[in-house]
Amino acid sequence: MKGKSQPAFPVAPDEYHSDGVIMQCAQSWPGMSIRQYFAAKALNGLLANSDIIDCGTPAAIEGASNLAFAFADEMIKISEGE
Repeated sequence: MKGKSQPAFPVAPDEYHSDGVIMQCAQSWPGMSIRQYFAAKALNGLLANSDIIDCGTPAAIEGASNLAFAFADEMIKISEGE
């Protein structure tokens, strides 16, 4: 799976042994997407720099969030060689 929806931390299905029979149980939710993970990392950096963001206003919060996802999208684009 590629792109924005691929899981950030993919895991193999769990295996359970019952009387010698292997049963696999797939994860029902793979967790956050790689896009969400990259955006969270970018937002962390943005919020650490007071010159970039003033966290006191709703407009600033929305702007920082949009910028974080823009960074995430670009990181995904570059990692896929586009």
